[in-house]
Amino acid sequence: MQFIKSHSHHIALSIFLIACLTPFIDEYFFGLFNEKRAFQSILLSMCALFYFPSLKLEKKANLTLTLVLLLGLTSTLLSNNLLHSSLSYLHATMLISLVFLGYKIKSDNSILFYTILFSNIFLVSYSLLNYSFFILSSELPLPDGVLYGFYNIRFFNQFQVLSIPFVIYFLLHPNLHRVAKVTLTLNFFLLLFSSARGASIAILVTTLVYCYFINRSMIKEILFCLLAAILLFSLHYFYLSFYHSAEYTIRTDSSKRYEIWLEIINNIYLKTLLFGNGPGGYKSEVFDFGHPHNSILQILNNWGAIVLSIVVWFIYKLITQSLTFIKKNKDNNEFLTCFTSFVSLLIYSLVSGVIVMPIPQTFLFILVGILLGYLGYNLVERKSKTHKKVAQIITFTTSLLYAALVILSYNCLDPKPHGPSFWSNGQLSFENCKLTYFED
Repeated sequence: MQFIKSHSHHIALSIFLIACLTPFIDEYFFGLFNEKRAFQSILLSMCALFYFPSLKLEKKANLTLTLVLLLGLTSTLLSNNLLHSSLSYLHATMLISLVFLGYKIKSDNSILFYTILFSNIFLVSYSLLNYSFFILSSELPLPDGVLYGFYNIRFFNQFQVLSIPFVIYFLLHPNLHRVAKVTLTLNFFLLLFSSARGASIAILVTTLVYCYFINRSMIKEILFCLLAAILLFSLHYFYLSFYHSAEYTIRTDSSKRYEIWLEIINNIYLKTLLFGNGPGGYKSEVFDFGHPHNSILQILNNWGAIVLSIVVWFIYKLITQSLTFIKKNKDNNEFLTCFTSFVSLLIYSLVSGVIVMPIPQTFLFILVGILLGYLGYNLVERKSKTHKKVAQIITFTTSLLYAALVILSYNCLDPKPHGPSFWSNGQLSFENCKLTYFED
């Protein structure tokens, strides 16, 4: 009982991750994307109720956060889709609670590291089992049918980008060294197999950063894993005679990303620069996308240039302070692992929907909390009973409103799919509400 109480933060996050990756649960729930959003919403509500009442920020940080929330509220009220923007605004507000969850986890992050490692091992093993079934049945193993746990292969790649730095960390573990080595090799193979260009670049950059600061002998280990993965991919590519995979693997098209980005840039006006089009306000009628696959353009379009500038400034300060910490604490591989995972997600967010999808979005904020904890920031304070009671009432009201909007929004989905945003459908509005029954 004492163990559960003292490790409740780790247990909550582990349950969230395990629930998101449990096999076949999507058959009984909302589907492979929506189930993860539902589990995330539950986690956010719990974290908000536990952590917001004891929130502590420095005066400058408090004013900055208040400014961001006021600008977001203004953007929401000016939005053309009040329901979607209100839900996205509250969701973004609730995500802040994950920073405090990460801050709490920092004091003993071993459970987090093991959970991410074994989750990665499970996903990779399950995917390779699928791959073997394709081979045994003499069918062509395409990525969409092989990669497990996500209805889009890029969502699988996002989890790889998040978790591979943690796999590299265990290369130093005396008992799990070989397991980590095999797992890293298979992760590299699946990156090649799924033609994950953006994810591969993100992993390459952060792996180089990791190798620069750690024991140089690990560079040989990582290179060995990469060469083994290339060999495995060569066997897959040549000896199985799947010739048309060359066209998929060596792609030169942008998957409509350039066109989407140009569409956003061409539609930037003064209102967009000041307040954006409302949280969750992006949608492309031309390309049927619910997010623009670029974090900078998404924040600019939805929240405006002022909020974007604040976010970029915060990330810049966090990265520079983290690099200084790493140079002064070269043996702190736990911090380095969390930092490289965070940076890897940021890089990949420039060409994908990392800041939209439930799992990477959750861990982005948790990793921020872990890094702030290591950097010496104090985010929790004891408040007087009166202040704490007022904070609890505000938090409970906000959480209740958030939960109500989450439930309501699921029954207000646009019949025309636009790709994932909050839900897998991408767009919702009051005009589409079906309040008498639930349907997927």
